[in-house]
Amino acid sequence: MKNKIDNNSFNQNKISHVIKLVLGIAATAALQLPLATSAGAQESDNVEIIAVKGIRGSILKAQHLKRNSDSVVDAISADDLGKFSDASISDAIQRIPGVQIERNDGGQEGDRVSIRGLGPTYVTTTVNGRTALSSGTEGLSNLRSFNLEVIPTDIISNIVVKKTPTASDPESGLAGLVELTTRKPLDEHQYLKGRSYFGSLTLQGDKGSIGNETGDRLSALFGAKSEDDTLGFYVSYLDSSSYPGRDQLFPTVVTSDIQLDNSGDGIADEIVEDVFIINAIDFEPIREKQYRESWSGAIQWKVNKDLTIIADTVYTTFDNSSIRNRIAPIYGPAIRNSVFDPNDIVIDANNTLQSVVQGGFSDDQEVRVQFIPFLFRNETESSVIGLNVDYQLTPSLHANFDVHYSDVDYFQDLDLPILLQNIPANQVSFNADNGLFSTDLGPINNADYALLPGMSLVRDIFMGGEQWGAKADFVWTMDNGAVESVEFGVRYTKDDIVTTRTHISDVAGDLTADELYNISQAGIGDTNSDYDFYSGDNVFSDFPDGDLNVFYDNIPALGESNYLGVAPAGSFAYKEDVFAAYGEANFYGELFGLDYSANAGVRIVNVKFEGQGARINPDSSITPTATDNSYWEFLPSGNINFNLDDGLALRLGIAKVMSRPNPSDLVPREASNEPNNPGDIPTGQRGNSDLEPTISYIFDATLEYYNDIEGAYVASFFYKDVNDFIFPVTTQETLPGQGDTLFDVRTPKNFSDGNVVGFELGFNQPLLFLPEPFNGIGIQANYTYSDSEFDEDVGDNGFGFPGSSKNNFNSILYFEKDDFGVRLSYIFRDDYFRNLPGQGAQAANSRAVFTESDERLNINASYDLTEKLSVFIDVNNITEEGRRDFFQEKSTFNGSFNRERTVTVGITGRL
Repeated sequence: MKNKIDNNSFNQNKISHVIKLVLGIAATAALQLPLATSAGAQESDNVEIIAVKGIRGSILKAQHLKRNSDSVVDAISADDLGKFSDASISDAIQRIPGVQIERNDGGQEGDRVSIRGLGPTYVTTTVNGRTALSSGTEGLSNLRSFNLEVIPTDIISNIVVKKTPTASDPESGLAGLVELTTRKPLDEHQYLKGRSYFGSLTLQGDKGSIGNETGDRLSALFGAKSEDDTLGFYVSYLDSSSYPGRDQLFPTVVTSDIQLDNSGDGIADEIVEDVFIINAIDFEPIREKQYRESWSGAIQWKVNKDLTIIADTVYTTFDNSSIRNRIAPIYGPAIRNSVFDPNDIVIDANNTLQSVVQGGFSDDQEVRVQFIPFLFRNETESSVIGLNVDYQLTPSLHANFDVHYSDVDYFQDLDLPILLQNIPANQVSFNADNGLFSTDLGPINNADYALLPGMSLVRDIFMGGEQWGAKADFVWTMDNGAVESVEFGVRYTKDDIVTTRTHISDVAGDLTADELYNISQAGIGDTNSDYDFYSGDNVFSDFPDGDLNVFYDNIPALGESNYLGVAPAGSFAYKEDVFAAYGEANFYGELFGLDYSANAGVRIVNVKFEGQGARINPDSSITPTATDNSYWEFLPSGNINFNLDDGLALRLGIAKVMSRPNPSDLVPREASNEPNNPGDIPTGQRGNSDLEPTISYIFDATLEYYNDIEGAYVASFFYKDVNDFIFPVTTQETLPGQGDTLFDVRTPKNFSDGNVVGFELGFNQPLLFLPEPFNGIGIQANYTYSDSEFDEDVGDNGFGFPGSSKNNFNSILYFEKDDFGVRLSYIFRDDYFRNLPGQGAQAANSRAVFTESDERLNINASYDLTEKLSVFIDVNNITEEGRRDFFQEKSTFNGSFNRERTVTVGITGRL
C-alpha cells in the first residue's frame, strides 16, 4: 500500500522520536567533556579572522563579503558555528535589500526569490558554484525556479546575492544570482585556537498556532583536521519533523450575467452583465506533516602549497504530506439561474458580486456541496556532489577545475474521494465584506453525503532529472601596468529531465452505488469540527470529520500504486546542453585622480535544447512529437569600483544578462479541448520551440560608506532594459492532425519588451559609541523601490512584472551583550502582480492575479549557558499575518491563506 495515514511517508513513530531525543540529549552532554586538542594547530597568518560572533559578527562577515566583492552583491552569514538563526533560507534571505520572497502557501512548490522587480523564473541559484536542479511547481512548470525549502539552513555557511555579474559567473538570469555556500573543512575560522576539531549539536522543538502537533529537529556537525593543517573533513546531519498549519480559501472567479427583479413579480426585468462571481470556493484547512533529512560532507586535502583538492556533497529529502478535509460549495449555477430581489444582493462599483442574503436565491435552485477528505503529498529528493581541484600551476598562472553531478526526484500523490450532496440554495448566504469570503450553508445532514461512482480519484506526478557539469577556470596574474590579471575559462552542463503526469482516474472498480454510499458514511461519521478555521473571522466552521483510512481500507486501489496511464498534455521530456566560455580582465590604477579597481569581460553561451512531447488527435490517439532548438548569446559585462575617500566607494556595473525559457514552454506538447458550449470555438494549447531567451541590459550605480565603528551605509540606483518577455498568447489557427477546424490556441511567445527602474537605501550601525550596556544595540534597515512596465499594450497585465513589489522595507533591531542576544526583524512588501495571463483572442478570460501587501515580524533570542552550551527561542510571524489575492481591484477576492505564528525553542552544544 502506498499510503496509510498513520505512517504515510514518514516511517517514524513516537518511540523513534523519544529515542532520537534521548540520544540527542546524551550527545549534547557529551559535548561538555574535554577533548584532546592538536598541539600543532595554529591560527593562519594569511586568513582574516573576524573575531566578533553572534548577530553582530554575522553582519560583519556579510559586510566584509560585500565590501571586497568585484561586483554589486549582498550577503548573509551564519551567526556562529552550526547556527543560522533563521528557520529557513527564505527567512534569512528576505532581509537582503532588493530581495522578496514568494512563499509556498499551497504546499506544492517552495519558497522562492525575486530580486529587484524580477520574479523567481529569472533568478539562478547555485550550491558551491554549481547549478542545482529544481522540481519547480509540481514537477511540471517553473523548473528554472529554485525551491529554497529543500535546502536546510544548517549546512549553509553563507549566502551571496549577486546583482551585477562578472563574466566568470554562470548565466545569472535577468534578476541575479543566489550563491549558497557550504563550509570547507580547513576554513580556519571554524577552529578555536590550538584545536584541530569543531562540532555542534542542536536539538529544538517547534509549535505553530494553527498546526496540531509539536515538531522536533536534530542537527549535528563534526569536523577535524590533521596536525599539519593539510587534511580535513566535516560531516553534518539533519533530521526534522514539523507540523505546520494554514487555512486556505481558494475560489474560482468567473463572469456571469445576473437577473434582477425590480418589480417584485418574480420575473427578471433587468440583466446586469459580466459580473464577477464566486462560481465555487474551497474551504480548506491545511495541516501538514513535513519530514526533512539532510546529509552534507566534505573532504579537503592540501597536497602542497600549490594544490588543494575538495570533494563535497549535499543530499536532502523533503516530504510534505497533508490530509485536507475540504468543503467546496458550488454557487455558480444557482447564481446564474436565480432571479434576485436587488435588496438581497450587493454588486459593488467594480461589478463584483459581494453578497447574497439567506433566502435570496430562487426557491427552485440548489447548491452542490463537495466534501473531499484527500491526501496531498509532495516529496522532493535532491543531491549535489562535486570534486574541485585548485592548482597554482606557475607563480603567475592559477587553475581551478570542478566537476559535479546534480539530481532531483519529485513525486506528487493525490488521493481524492469526492463526496457530494445538493442543498436548497435559499438556505445559503455568503458575503465578502470582511475582505475574505464568509458563507453560511444552513443545516447540512452528513447522512446525505454520498461517494458516487466515478468519484474515487487518484492522480500522480513523477519528475526525475540529472545534471552533469564541469568547468575550468584560469587566472593569469600579470605585471603589466593597469592590467592586474586576466581570467578565462569554460563551463559545460548537461540536463536530462523527464516529467510524467498520470491521468486522473477512478479506482473504485465494480463497487456499487450502495456500497460506495456505505463506505462514505463510514468514512465521514456524524460529527463535525470547526478546525478553528480562520479564527475570529467567521468564515466557515462546519467541517465533517473525515477519516481517509476508512476509504483506503475499503477501496484499496485508492492508496496503492496504480498504473494510471500517461496524460500526454501534462508530460514531457527534454535534454539541454549549455556550453559557455569567458574571458575577463581585471584592472587597477588611478582615474580622474581616484584609485580604482575594475573588471571587464565577455561570456559566450551556446544552448542546445531537445524536447519530446505528444499530440492528442481527434480520436484520442497519441502522436509522439519532438523538436530541437539551438542558439548563441554574447554577454559582455563590466564593473568598476572607485575609492572616493577613506571608507567611501562608488561602484558602477553594466552587463547583458539572459534567462532561458521555461522548458515546459519549449517542449512540443499539443492538445485540443472540446468547446464548453455549442457554437463556441474549441481551444487548444501547445509549446513553442522557437522561443528566444529573455535578454536584459542592466546598469547599477552603488555608493558605499563604511565608518570606523562597523557601520555601513549604501545607496544604489538600478535600471534593467528587458527584451523578449514571454507571454502566453492566444490566436485562432488550425492544429496539426485536426483538419481545418479553427481553435483558440494558447502558445507561449516572445511578446513584449519592458524595463525596471529603482533604487535601494540601506544602513547597518552597531551603536558602539553609546555607554554600557547600550553599546550592545545595533540597527539595520533597508528600503527598495522598484517600478516596472511593459512596452506593449498588455491589458490588465500592465501593472509591472510578476513578482515585483514597488515598495519593500525590512529592518532589524538587535541587542547583544556578553552571553545574551536578541533580534527583532520586520519585513514588508506591498501589493504585487502574481502571474502573466494570456494575450490575444481570449485574453479577456484570463485576468491578472495580485497579492496584497505582506508584512512579517519575527524575534530571535539566545543565551549562552556556558562557553559550549546555548539556548535559543525564535518566534516567527508574531502577528499571524496572512496572504490575500485579488483580481485587479481589491474588492474582487481571489483567495487567501491564514498563516500561523511559529514558536521554536532549542539548545545547541559546541565543541
